[in-house]
Amino acid sequence: MFPNPLFHGQREEVESWNDRVQIGGEELEFTVKPDETGRLINPARHLLYNLVVSDAVYENLAERAGREQRIHISMWTGNWRGRAMQQASSELSALFSGQEKLISTTVRQYQTQVVYMGLTVFIGVFVSLVFVAACFSLLYSRLFTDIEEDRKYARRLQQVGVTRRELRGQALSQMAVIFFLPFVVGLVHSTVAMHALGTLTRRTVLHYGWGAALLFLFLFGAFFFGTGQLYWRSLQDGLQREARSGVF
Repeated sequence: MFPNPLFHGQREEVESWNDRVQIGGEELEFTVKPDETGRLINPARHLLYNLVVSDAVYENLAERAGREQRIHISMWTGNWRGRAMQQASSELSALFSGQEKLISTTVRQYQTQVVYMGLTVFIGVFVSLVFVAACFSLLYSRLFTDIEEDRKYARRLQQVGVTRRELRGQALSQMAVIFFLPFVVGLVHSTVAMHALGTLTRRTVLHYGWGAALLFLFLFGAFFFGTGQLYWRSLQDGLQREARSGVF
């Protein structure tokens, strides 16, 4: 059995196929059957491919193979992420000190991947927050730079009979477009990217992207609420000052 999903590039096209391999100077015929349950043995430098043969064929090959051609494999039948497995892995590393490269354990590889992925996620989230902060700064600057023009526009609307409640609703609706249009565009791009990533890795990762999008949506919503209150208060104060000074 070859667990490599890219073997011959025919995994999704046929249910099984026959092939031949040279082992110990002898040509053997075998049948490849794709298996979606995962690897039989955790990947290691000497275990890129795993071929399952009958006991008779194995004994025949083992008799002709020297000791330097053999690899000892131990199978763990319990919970491989439990404390017992971690203790056994530590004892093996201590027993074969200096030969860590020749020892491959699933729990060590899992822990290494967790650390690597955790670091990757931290860097990704940190960089994303930096860009979000920059986006918030641009939006804030855009609103309050043109607030004088918005105040003149609001004053003209009041002159034709528009109420303050209607002015506030219009101002908030315009702010919502400015704030959430970039978020919607980013969500579409990230959805396409996560779908492509899921296709490459053959895993469903789209929900992770949407989970991160919910976090950023919360940040956008909180910033929108706070900035909207500050913007409307500044706009209203300017209109009241102009009304007291008799501008209109």
